[in-house]
This record gives sequence, structure tokens and C-alpha cells, in this order.
Amino acid sequence: SNWCTYYWEGQDCHEWKQFVTVVLDGEAQRFNTSLFSTCPNTCGTCTPPTCGPGLWRNSIQHSCAECPIGHYAAGTRSGAAALSCIASRPGFHVMVVGEDIEQPCPPGSFSEMAAQDSCGLCPPGRFVSMSAASACVACEPGWF
Repeated sequence: SNWCTYYWEGQDCHEWKQFVTVVLDGEAQRFNTSLFSTCPNTCGTCTPPTCGPGLWRNSIQHSCAECPIGHYAAGTRSGAAALSCIASRPGFHVMVVGEDIEQPCPPGSFSEMAAQDSCGLCPPGRFVSMSAASACVACEPGWF
């Protein structure tokens, strides 16, 4: 499953509150932060989910979710590296959710901003002959 597996005193639990008695104000927040944000690097009591290509780790729901349109995630990631997806660069786009790679804009089209879901066609009087363009250039006089 996509849920994180949490270990507390050798037990596998989905809700840490079942196994932890919180006494002081603020202790719950501190424990929650250390368990879900800094593990497994420091405390070693939990294992956040390892998210596959096209997925990121939702630290609130403790599960993997698909990258949104305009973003991607290459390879399998865990820990802090999996907390977000990568926005596609200018000249590239990501058309569907859950992608693991950004696609270059084809010749004749461009994308001037990051995190785009498509590439636009060069307007009349402008062109681009290569892929992955972030802008179109003006045509020479007499061409369009």
C-alpha cells in the first residue's frame, strides 16, 4: 500500500497516537514533526513511503500522490527528496498527472514559463526551428 509504515516499540501502527501517551502541551506537535518530517534521518522510528516515478510524498496524509500537470518526478525517491515534484522548465511541458519526465516543446512551438501543461505555437511573423524553445524569434523580412 502507499501508507507509511510506522514502528513504535516494535509495533507496526498507522496511527501513532494509539501507542504514544502525550502529557505536555506541545509534545504532540513536536513528536508529530519529528516522526513524520525528520524520520528516518534522525530518529529511525518510522519509514515514510518510498514514492515511485511520477509521485511525491504527501506529508499530511503520509502517502504517495501523483505529480500534478506541469510537474514531474523522475525515479524512486524517499524522505525530503520526495516531498515535492519538479516544475517543468521553460521550453518543456508536462501534459498529464503522474509523469516521470518533462517533454520538450516540438519545433515551431515554445513555452516561456515553468510548470506548463502545453506549448504554444509561434505567432505569425515569428518561428523557432529547434525543440525545447522558450521563445520564438522574428522572421527575416519577406518571411512569415
